[in-house]
Parts: sequence; structure tokens; C-alpha cells
Amino acid sequence: YDALLFATGQPNRVEVKDVMPLGRAHGLQPGDQFWEYNGQRIFPHDGYLSQMRADQATGLVQPVIIYRPDQGFFPIYMKPEKQGWGVTTRPVSRVPGQETDSAGD
Repeated sequence: YDALLFATGQPNRVEVKDVMPLGRAHGLQPGDQFWEYNGQRIFPHDGYLSQMRADQATGLVQPVIIYRPDQGFFPIYMKPEKQGWGVTTRPVSRVPGQETDSAGD
């Protein structure tokens, strides 16, 4: 699906555009990509955000895997006492399969 989105010129990543104080508290930075939630890849327009909010409202806190180009993949957890991530995001298109686990790999 990732490659299909890219090949047809559609966004295949959800990238952090701006970070507010709550986003910094989560450790997020501009350029980070929301990668996976509850074992499922995150793609633009797939309803991931509404699912996260619904889970948070019921007290369920699942890890979200973030991809940071200079660091690789790492998990973060939504702060249960807060609503949202404290970021604005944008859909972007990136070549699939270019991600590495850490810088220089």
C-alpha cells in the first residue's frame, strides 16, 4: 500500500510540521513521522488520529512508533491526562524503504 500511494503521487507519510509545548513534552520534533499505532502502519487519511483519541478517552494507552530520519524508530506514549499530541501534521510523500534504524545504518 505504501509503494502504491507513492507510485500514484499520493501522500504516504504523516509528518510533524509544528510542535507546541505538549508535543515537546512528548519528545516530538518537526520532521518526525507517525509510523505505527497499535501494530498498524499509519497512513494519511486512514483515521489513525480518531482511533488514538477514542482509545485515550477510554484510558487505553498504546505505543506510537515514531520515525525520526536522524535517529530511526522509537516508541512514545500519549500522556493519558492530556488530549492530543501537541503538534500539527501534514501528509507527505516519501520513497518507501529508505528508513533506517539509526543514523549511518
